[in-house]
Amino acid sequence: MKHKLKELQYIGTWEQPVLPGSFWHYWYDNINPILFEIEPLDGKFYLIDGKHHVVKKDIIKIKRFLNSNWNNKTLLKIFETWLENTHNEIITLIRKKELMQKKLNNLKISMIKITSPWIFFILLDKALEELLSEKKISIKEEIRPLKESFYVRQMKEVRKIFESIDSQFLTPKLMREINQHIKKYSFLGISHFIGNNYSFKDFIRSLNLIEDNLNQDKTNNSLGDKRKNNQSRQWYEDLISISAWGRLLMAETSSIIQSETKNVLQDYNNQLKYNKDDYLWLTIDEITSFNKIDLNEIKERKKGYGLLNEEIITGKELTEIKNSLKKINHNKKRTGGIFYGHIASKSKGREIIKGRVKIITKLSDLHKFRRNDILVSYETSPELMPVLRKAKAIITEHGGLTSHAAIIGRELRLPVLIGVKDFIEYIKDGDEIEINMRTGKIKLVD
Repeated sequence: MKHKLKELQYIGTWEQPVLPGSFWHYWYDNINPILFEIEPLDGKFYLIDGKHHVVKKDIIKIKRFLNSNWNNKTLLKIFETWLENTHNEIITLIRKKELMQKKLNNLKISMIKITSPWIFFILLDKALEELLSEKKISIKEEIRPLKESFYVRQMKEVRKIFESIDSQFLTPKLMREINQHIKKYSFLGISHFIGNNYSFKDFIRSLNLIEDNLNQDKTNNSLGDKRKNNQSRQWYEDLISISAWGRLLMAETSSIIQSETKNVLQDYNNQLKYNKDDYLWLTIDEITSFNKIDLNEIKERKKGYGLLNEEIITGKELTEIKNSLKKINHNKKRTGGIFYGHIASKSKGREIIKGRVKIITKLSDLHKFRRNDILVSYETSPELMPVLRKAKAIITEHGGLTSHAAIIGRELRLPVLIGVKDFIEYIKDGDEIEINMRTGKIKLVD
């Protein structure tokens, strides 16, 4: 099968097993172009060894759509309602008590539903970045999500509990409150069907972090009061606020889905006599069909895989596609030690930041991270939260104003630079760097 790779645009790197990757190509199935009055999109989605690609023309069409709908406040409300309804419908569906087959089908329906707004707003972020650049509209980095994430709510509850803890005793009433809190946020810690549920140990860690990491400053929640005289910029800022909230909401909704179906997936794995956690390397269609996949094929997928829409590739074919994409996206090797990024979040009173780099691109890297290291990644995602909270600063090679790193940086008051291209290729763990949070300049310290 021939694939028109030159038509693709890279949108981010999120390394994951086959199961979570197998939902992305469904993203366009639940978008109604009439609802948004947008040109029909191609909708292709390629996942190549953790790197996500869409058709360039789809981003161009979304950019035209945004340009023609500037200052359309009804559209903003449509977006907000779409996100809220998607979340509420999914929570109702996935928490139903069902037998295995039905529960797995509900898993498929739920994950497909969230991919539509999730990917749409990632593409919207790319289109918006280009549009704002063309219009020379400057957007300030302090814009925050329209509504609080579950993570921020969880941290606020931890603070409230912390303030009610007696200096010496945990009363039975307080222990019940803590247990209810842990149950309420049990899905935190699950991402890409990997990870562990939020536990008492995590609660204790949160207690230790609340003083540094919880931003209760309300002044940044709305920039409308500060810039009412600039309607053009205000509408775009409101859109960014909705998009940032939507991307976080869909990510956290996916964690709820995965937490609710964790046990049934393990039961399925045992029933078909797979090795431990082999279900992670199956597509959702393979799982719901109950046809056992050859164990050698699963081994190949664990070495590396690609999903070209629904077609899964491994081995030689995967290598050929990766090499072709490298040639298309080739960048010249950098010779200097100076890099620049876009400032997505600042920390008050800290213009110059020095620290040691830790490169975190997958879950198995988390163990090497220490408090006050500077985290460097292609992009961040929810499974990195345990180390993001301990970071002195965050640097990502990719991402826009509504990317996970940008949003979490604002919530945690962490310095964040995004779009620092080719940085990971140039540095190594332990390198000391200096970041200027006024200019976005990064340099290696001798």
